Amino acid sequence: MSRALIPLVLLVAACGPRPALERGAELFGDPAFAASPSNVFSCATCHEVTAAPRAGNRPPGFTLHNAAARPTYWGGAFETLLDAVNECYVEYMRGHALSPDNTDGRALRVYLQSITPDKAAPSLPLTTVTTILDVPNGDPAAGEATWRGACSRCHGEIHTGKGRLGPRISIVPDETLKTFGTDPLKGARPITIEKIRHGKYFGISGNMAPYSLEALTDGEVGGILAYLGL
Repeated sequence: MSRALIPLVLLVAACGPRPALERGAELFGDPAFAASPSNVFSCATCHEVTAAPRAGNRPPGFTLHNAAARPTYWGGAFETLLDAVNECYVEYMRGHALSPDNTDGRALRVYLQSITPDKAAPSLPLTTVTTILDVPNGDPAAGEATWRGACSRCHGEIHTGKGRLGPRISIVPDETLKTFGTDPLKGARPITIEKIRHGKYFGISGNMAPYSLEALTDGEVGGILAYLGL
């Protein structure tokens, strides 16, 4: 190669597209990935990327460590990584389904493959609580710890909402009590249990992700209720 061409080649390389891995890692933590003005979630809101979760962190979704090597996703509901990603991308991030040849979608896949060191990984169980029953209150101190690890990531501090992801996310428990009251069958307490267990599904409004039994036990839900004074 002519020495005169070397600076030009280097300039073109510097101005070329960013590496897919770098782009995918950025998209993983960026709510703007979905290009929806009302979206406040990123992949990192609900998922860890390490084999063991950080101490005290209780996200609703499983870790995505080794995710690209799993045979099924969402408790067996989906068989491809793209379908699993699109469930989150459409249902929570308010985006349009990513096609297999979408540039950003492919970059995210490259990133997920980079945190998949094993060639095969087992599917993970996802136990959805379909019938909501009241749960006994637990220890409010333990409930506060669970709240900080699981709920404050989106809702912020109780009563004030300080630190919440966005203005559309409810201030708990105050707004829930104001909207639903204290009726034992359809008031703030059963609605809070419904929201934790069902998220936006089963006819429940909003855009919250559900917490399966693997993510939070009934005892931990009871602790949250005690901490909220419900």
